[in-house]
Amino acid sequence: YPPASRRNHAAPPVAAARERDAAALSFEDARKEHAFAVAAAYLETLGNERIREAAVGRVSVAETHLRDARDRFKAGFAGANDVTLAQLELATAQRVLTDASGSATVARIQLSYLVGCSIDAALVEPMDLITEAQAFQGDAALLFRQALERRRDLASANAHERALDSFDDEPIYRMLPSLSAV
Repeated sequence: YPPASRRNHAAPPVAAARERDAAALSFEDARKEHAFAVAAAYLETLGNERIREAAVGRVSVAETHLRDARDRFKAGFAGANDVTLAQLELATAQRVLTDASGSATVARIQLSYLVGCSIDAALVEPMDLITEAQAFQGDAALLFRQALERRRDLASANAHERALDSFDDEPIYRMLPSLSAV
């Protein structure tokens, strides 16, 4: 039994054990959330890199259109407006490429930050996971119930609440030794 000077500052053993359990569940939840953040950043990086690849193709097509427009203009089959329109299309494609390259670079840096190391290799699409997800035929309601049961953040909150309840009961238990002495 703690001395009187520490009674209000020390948690009873039951409350401390429940707080420990709540902290462990919070840690597991934080790890899960980090894993989801890494997965989301990975998919975002993949998407941005595919957009950049498409923008490179668009610039190539716009350059071809500009060459064709200039050749048609020189041959007298097209006017100066066609050349200007092709130049505008090329400038727009280059701007989109610049934006896409910047987004891809930022996404890769964010992914590197989340995993804690530089990522220089090309990322591979998780086709097996995509195929598996598309072929899934399970019961959504059952999956929802199972997901709720596995949520560590809810379990942590419940454990923390039980710890607080135990801590609230502690002053009542302090009176038991004094009542038994009577």
